[in-house]
Amino acid sequence: MYPSFTKLKLSIAFITLLLQVSLHANFESLYPYLKKINNKELYRNNSKENDIFITAKSFEIDLNRNKISGKNDVNVSQNDLFLKANTLLYDIRTKQLDLKQQVTVTKKLLTIQADSAKAKLPKNVRLLNGTTFSFKDFKGNSKEAEYDVDTQVITLLDNAKVVQGTNIVNGDTILFDVKKESIRSEGRAKIKFSTEQ
Repeated sequence: MYPSFTKLKLSIAFITLLLQVSLHANFESLYPYLKKINNKELYRNNSKENDIFITAKSFEIDLNRNKISGKNDVNVSQNDLFLKANTLLYDIRTKQLDLKQQVTVTKKLLTIQADSAKAKLPKNVRLLNGTTFSFKDFKGNSKEAEYDVDTQVITLLDNAKVVQGTNIVNGDTILFDVKKESIRSEGRAKIKFSTEQ
Protein backbone atom coordinates (compact mmCIF):
# COMPACT_ATOMS: atom_id res chain seq x y z
CA MET A 1 0.00 0.00 0.00
CA TYR A 2 1.34 3.42 -0.92
CA PRO A 3 1.24 6.37 1.46
CA SER A 4 -1.35 9.07 0.87
CA PHE A 5 -0.91 12.83 1.13
CA THR A 6 -2.84 15.93 0.16
CA LYS A 7 -0.18 18.16 -1.35
CA LEU A 8 3.50 17.88 -1.95
CA LYS A 9 5.28 21.13 -2.66
CA LEU A 10 8.85 20.69 -3.70
CA SER A 11 10.85 23.86 -3.95
CA ILE A 12 13.65 21.69 -5.21
CA ALA A 13 13.73 22.09 -8.96
CA PHE A 14 14.98 18.61 -9.71
CA ILE A 15 15.66 15.59 -7.57
CA THR A 16 18.37 13.67 -9.29
CA LEU A 17 18.40 10.06 -8.25
CA LEU A 18 21.68 8.33 -8.86
CA LEU A 19 20.85 4.73 -8.12
CA GLN A 20 22.93 1.64 -8.72
CA VAL A 21 21.73 1.56 -12.32
CA SER A 22 22.52 5.29 -12.80
CA LEU A 23 18.85 6.16 -13.14
CA HIS A 24 18.22 9.91 -13.40
CA ALA A 25 14.83 11.30 -12.42
CA ASN A 26 13.42 14.79 -12.04
CA PHE A 27 10.10 16.17 -10.83
CA GLU A 28 8.58 16.05 -14.32
CA SER A 29 9.35 12.35 -14.74
CA LEU A 30 8.28 11.46 -11.19
CA TYR A 31 5.04 13.48 -11.36
CA PRO A 32 2.86 10.99 -13.32
CA TYR A 33 4.01 8.08 -11.14
CA LEU A 34 3.47 9.92 -7.82
CA LYS A 35 0.08 11.24 -8.96
CA LYS A 36 -1.01 7.76 -10.06
CA ILE A 37 -0.06 5.98 -6.83
CA ASN A 38 -1.50 8.69 -4.58
CA ASN A 39 -4.34 9.96 -6.76
CA LYS A 40 -3.61 13.51 -5.55
CA GLU A 41 -2.59 16.72 -7.28
CA LEU A 42 1.06 17.75 -6.94
CA TYR A 43 2.62 21.13 -7.51
CA ARG A 44 6.01 22.80 -7.30
CA ASN A 45 7.57 26.21 -7.27
CA ASN A 46 8.51 27.16 -10.85
CA SER A 47 11.01 29.88 -9.93
CA LYS A 48 14.37 29.41 -11.67
CA GLU A 49 16.31 32.00 -9.65
CA ASN A 50 16.28 30.06 -6.39
CA ASP A 51 16.32 26.54 -7.80
CA ILE A 52 18.16 24.11 -5.57
CA PHE A 53 19.77 21.06 -7.14
CA ILE A 54 20.52 18.00 -5.03
CA THR A 55 22.40 14.87 -6.02
CA ALA A 56 23.32 11.79 -3.98
CA LYS A 57 24.08 8.15 -4.64
CA SER A 58 20.73 7.14 -3.13
CA PHE A 59 17.49 8.83 -2.04
CA GLU A 60 14.53 7.74 0.05
CA ILE A 61 11.24 9.64 -0.12
CA ASP A 62 8.98 9.28 2.92
CA LEU A 63 5.68 10.90 1.96
CA ASN A 64 4.08 10.11 5.33
CA ARG A 65 6.68 12.20 7.18
CA ASN A 66 7.22 14.67 4.28
CA LYS A 67 10.95 13.97 4.26
CA ILE A 68 13.51 13.17 1.60
CA SER A 69 16.79 11.63 2.70
CA GLY A 70 19.95 11.24 0.67
CA LYS A 71 23.09 9.26 1.39
CA ASN A 72 26.64 9.11 0.12
CA ASP A 73 28.24 11.94 -1.81
CA VAL A 74 25.43 14.45 -1.24
CA ASN A 75 25.82 17.69 -3.23
CA VAL A 76 23.50 20.67 -2.96
CA SER A 77 23.85 23.70 -5.24
CA GLN A 78 22.02 26.97 -5.61
CA ASN A 79 23.49 29.53 -7.99
CA ASP A 80 27.14 29.88 -6.80
CA LEU A 81 26.57 28.29 -3.36
CA PHE A 82 27.60 24.64 -2.94
CA LEU A 83 27.09 22.32 0.03
CA LYS A 84 28.60 18.86 0.31
CA ALA A 85 27.99 16.15 2.96
CA ASN A 86 27.64 12.42 3.43
CA THR A 87 23.96 12.48 4.47
CA LEU A 88 21.01 14.79 3.95
CA LEU A 89 17.50 15.02 5.34
CA TYR A 90 15.13 17.49 3.65
CA ASP A 91 11.92 18.43 5.43
CA ILE A 92 9.36 19.32 2.76
CA ARG A 93 7.14 21.25 5.19
CA THR A 94 9.81 23.45 6.80
CA LYS A 95 12.06 23.50 3.71
CA GLN A 96 15.06 22.79 5.93
CA LEU A 97 18.07 20.75 4.87
CA ASP A 98 19.89 18.83 7.60
CA LEU A 99 23.36 17.85 6.44
CA LYS A 100 25.66 15.54 8.40
CA GLN A 101 29.14 14.09 8.27
CA GLN A 102 31.93 16.17 6.73
CA VAL A 103 29.86 19.19 5.70
CA THR A 104 31.55 21.69 3.38
CA VAL A 105 30.00 24.98 2.23
CA THR A 106 31.68 26.89 -0.61
CA LYS A 107 30.88 30.16 -2.31
CA LYS A 108 33.58 31.48 -4.62
CA LEU A 109 36.75 31.82 -2.44
CA LEU A 110 34.92 31.06 0.84
CA THR A 111 35.06 27.57 2.35
CA ILE A 112 33.31 26.63 5.61
CA GLN A 113 33.52 23.16 7.15
CA ALA A 114 31.71 21.50 10.08
CA ASP A 115 30.46 18.14 11.30
CA SER A 116 26.83 19.04 10.57
CA ALA A 117 24.66 21.88 9.27
CA LYS A 118 21.06 23.06 8.99
CA ALA A 119 20.27 25.10 5.88
CA LYS A 120 17.25 27.23 5.01
CA LEU A 121 18.20 28.14 1.46
CA PRO A 122 18.46 30.71 0.01
CA LYS A 123 18.75 32.52 3.36
CA ASN A 124 21.23 30.89 5.72
CA VAL A 125 23.30 27.92 6.77
CA ARG A 126 23.84 27.07 10.45
CA LEU A 127 27.00 25.02 10.99
CA LEU A 128 27.35 22.88 14.10
CA ASN A 129 29.90 20.82 16.01
CA GLY A 130 33.25 22.39 15.19
CA THR A 131 33.32 24.98 12.45
CA THR A 132 36.30 26.21 10.44
CA PHE A 133 36.40 28.70 7.58
CA SER A 134 38.92 30.11 5.15
CA PHE A 135 38.68 33.08 2.81
CA LYS A 136 41.75 34.48 1.07
CA ASP A 137 44.29 34.92 3.92
CA PHE A 138 41.63 34.80 6.69
CA LYS A 139 41.13 31.62 8.72
CA GLY A 140 38.69 31.09 11.57
CA ASN A 141 37.09 28.55 13.84
CA SER A 142 34.38 28.22 16.50
CA LYS A 143 32.04 25.63 17.96
CA GLU A 144 29.15 26.87 15.79
CA ALA A 145 28.60 29.40 13.02
CA GLU A 146 25.79 31.03 11.07
CA TYR A 147 26.37 31.98 7.42
CA ASP A 148 23.95 34.57 6.01
CA VAL A 149 23.99 33.89 2.27
CA ASP A 150 22.56 37.29 1.23
CA THR A 151 24.75 39.57 3.35
CA GLN A 152 27.72 37.15 3.19
CA VAL A 153 28.38 37.53 6.92
CA ILE A 154 29.68 34.59 8.96
CA THR A 155 28.82 34.76 12.66
CA LEU A 156 31.22 32.57 14.63
CA LEU A 157 29.71 31.52 17.96
CA ASP A 158 31.28 30.15 21.13
CA ASN A 159 35.07 30.17 21.47
CA ALA A 160 35.50 32.02 18.18
CA LYS A 161 38.84 32.86 16.60
CA VAL A 162 39.86 34.60 13.36
CA VAL A 163 43.45 34.84 12.13
CA GLN A 164 44.85 36.97 9.31
CA GLY A 165 48.61 36.63 9.02
CA THR A 166 49.95 37.47 12.50
CA ASN A 167 46.74 39.30 13.58
CA ILE A 168 44.46 37.28 15.86
CA VAL A 169 40.95 38.00 17.18
CA ASN A 170 39.43 35.76 19.89
CA GLY A 171 35.96 36.25 21.30
CA ASP A 172 32.61 34.86 22.34
CA THR A 173 31.08 35.98 19.02
CA ILE A 174 32.90 37.20 15.93
CA LEU A 175 31.22 38.52 12.79
CA PHE A 176 33.25 38.21 9.60
CA ASP A 177 31.94 40.20 6.62
CA VAL A 178 33.15 38.39 3.50
CA LYS A 179 32.33 41.29 1.11
CA LYS A 180 34.09 43.96 3.19
CA GLU A 181 36.76 41.59 4.56
CA SER A 182 36.10 43.06 8.01
CA ILE A 183 35.90 41.58 11.51
CA ARG A 184 33.69 42.65 14.41
CA SER A 185 33.87 41.00 17.82
CA GLU A 186 31.04 40.97 20.38
CA GLY A 187 31.19 39.97 24.04
CA ARG A 188 34.53 39.27 25.67
CA ALA A 189 37.28 39.66 23.11
CA LYS A 190 41.06 39.48 22.89
CA ILE A 191 42.78 41.07 19.93
CA LYS A 192 46.45 40.75 18.98
CA PHE A 193 47.73 42.93 16.13
CA SER A 194 51.23 42.58 14.83
CA THR A 195 53.27 44.51 12.32
CA GLU A 196 55.67 41.60 11.94
CA GLN A 197 56.09 40.27 8.46
